[in-house]
Amino acid sequence: MVQNAGPATKKVERRLGVMEMKTVRWMAGITREDRLRNENIRERFGIATIADKLREIRLRWYGQKIRKADPANEWDKR
Repeated sequence: MVQNAGPATKKVERRLGVMEMKTVRWMAGITREDRLRNENIRERFGIATIADKLREIRLRWYGQKIRKADPANEWDKR
């Protein structure tokens, strides 16, 4: 999992997506000559895009920060 890597720009997300699909194709034994679209490969193996994964991580982090800042969520100090 990537942590504290800074904001991912569109260029970085695209490059990560290319790297991910090359790896998935290699592991599945699918070549470019098979002419399968990336969307079809992701659907077949149930893989989300890197952009979706990064968005999910950001939202989880943001929710954690919101909950931490909310005084109603603090435990009673006894």
